[in-house]
Amino acid sequence: MDIDDVFKQRQSIRKFTNQPIEQNKIEALKEALQMAPSSKANFPCQFYFVKDPAIIQQLAQSKPHGATFLKDAPFVIVFTADPKISDVWIEDTSIATTYAMLQITNLGLGGCWVQIRNRSYDENTPSEEYVKSVLHIQSDMKVLSFLAVGYPAEILNGGQKNIFSNIIHIG
Repeated sequence: MDIDDVFKQRQSIRKFTNQPIEQNKIEALKEALQMAPSSKANFPCQFYFVKDPAIIQQLAQSKPHGATFLKDAPFVIVFTADPKISDVWIEDTSIATTYAMLQITNLGLGGCWVQIRNRSYDENTPSEEYVKSVLHIQSDMKVLSFLAVGYPAEILNGGQKNIFSNIIHIG
């Protein structure tokens, strides 16, 4: 798929088939993440590839709203970073998440970004701390997001985008 097609076809998919993701597609996702740029080439990001359904079930409970659909995803990528390596870890991790989202579309898969940073598992526990405990992530790492990945069980608007002419300003 050329890049324009990837942009046009990418959409947030929250319903997946049971079809497992082939290893060559997982390898392509790894490669895309390794190619993602980083400020000053500091590369603060680390990625957790989760295929275990029991762990995915736990991740689906990471926040009361917006993560429950994960329970049906066959594969989840967890995006983390070390803030000691880069003060722009949020930007670097967001870029990596975007690279993965575009590669997912390119591979004929579907996915959806799940925000974890600044969200809560419950009244006393940030989502980030809950995720760290589930995946045994070092306490000094930051968890930004998840990306649910799978074969789409839904196609929304055939990938059609609403084009808003009022968001571009030329000066």
